[in-house]
This record gives sequence, structure tokens and C-alpha cells, in this order.
Amino acid sequence: MLAGLQFDVQIETAQGVSFQTSLAQNLQADANLRLRGTLANPVLLGRINITQGEMTFFGNKYTISHGLGFVLITR
Repeated sequence: MLAGLQFDVQIETAQGVSFQTSLAQNLQADANLRLRGTLANPVLLGRINITQGEMTFFGNKYTISHGLGFVLITR
């Protein structure tokens, strides 16, 4: 029944939404993403704009003043 289901979902965050994870502290960003495809073959694409925050990679801490990323994720 769900095999032929197609979806197209728009995902937008509010301006300056804040994220907190084990690798990111006080990360503020906004995103405009679209989830499309099927349950078997989903695709996530869009833009993420980071306005400030701190991230830790391989034990090194980085302060972010601005960042822009484009997303394309497929199964």
C-alpha cells in the first residue's frame, strides 16, 4: 500500500533557532530543506545557514561566526 507513496515535504526553521548536541554548543542556524521521494528512496536537499556557535571536531574546539552549507542526502 505504501510502496507507491510519493512525498514532498518543505522544512523551514525559524530564524536563529538554537541547536545543542555533544559536538555543537549554542549553534544558531536557520534551514530551508525539502524531503522528497518515496519511503524506499528518500532524498533530503536544501540549505543550512549557521550564524554562530561552537563545534568540537576530533578534540579541537572551533568558534563559528558564519557558515553556509548545502545538503543533498539520498539513500
